[in-house]
Amino acid sequence: MPTVPASAQCGATAPILTHRQARALLDAAKNGAPAATLSLDLGRTETTVPFTAGVPEVGGAPLAAGVLAKIASAPNKCFRIVDGEARPMVVFSASTGWVRTLWPTADAPTTVVAGFPMHRVQGTTPLHDSRAKVRALGRPRGRVLDTATGLGYTAIELAQAWRQVDTVEIDPAALELARLNPWSRPLFERGNITLHVGDAVALTRTFETGVFAAVLHDPPTLPLAGALYAGAFYAELRRILKPRGRLFHYVGDPDSRAGARATAGVLRRLAHAGFENVRRYPRAFGVTAVRPARS
Repeated sequence: MPTVPASAQCGATAPILTHRQARALLDAAKNGAPAATLSLDLGRTETTVPFTAGVPEVGGAPLAAGVLAKIASAPNKCFRIVDGEARPMVVFSASTGWVRTLWPTADAPTTVVAGFPMHRVQGTTPLHDSRAKVRALGRPRGRVLDTATGLGYTAIELAQAWRQVDTVEIDPAALELARLNPWSRPLFERGNITLHVGDAVALTRTFETGVFAAVLHDPPTLPLAGALYAGAFYAELRRILKPRGRLFHYVGDPDSRAGARATAGVLRRLAHAGFENVRRYPRAFGVTAVRPARS
């Protein structure tokens, strides 16, 4: 199973605009401003954009009002600006058949996959969502497995405190989008992150018994990734954990009908797979469990 070196470089070099920045540029042009200060990297930094004859120059090229209007009318997309054109940050996966869209939020963007947001965005943000999942694992104790990389936010958060992070992504298209996302850059730069490209179910079988202090299991929704909710996979996760190793399993809103049903099934299968202290963890919309000291 291939791995991606931590030194691999991102491709997020082109300016990025969302509907908010496009509207700011349109308003500045309308008011005759000589320049506008805004973010061209999804809120990471701010840049001064100059105007020439009322037209903003973004990425070294003039950006026509029609292009800005197109961006301003698309609140659920991010656009890379290349040679004065707006290219939506949308990728199609030949391996899964899923369409992945980078969707702007109040902080880091999320990904919408086959119509499902990959982070909580109601009443929270992708960064706060990721941090809540990491906190569910408790005190850092060594090596940790992140079973679904996506944009890499949980792996990045884990890498700030845990000694070694192994993170797994089945879909190369997810990593293609991550390389374009400024918020994902540490995923490819942190020396203590090992990125595996492949099936988490297959990869887990290759790990030795008891090598991980914790597992953060944040799979796509059950309709998209049923094998990652199976009892056989849970048994493998228990095997690779150290005694007293901790698991956090994201499931979904426990107060929704679908979330409550999925959570009940996860609790039952984790217990059957040999975990103990299997409990709901509503603060992060998930479940925690522990490998027994003797098992």
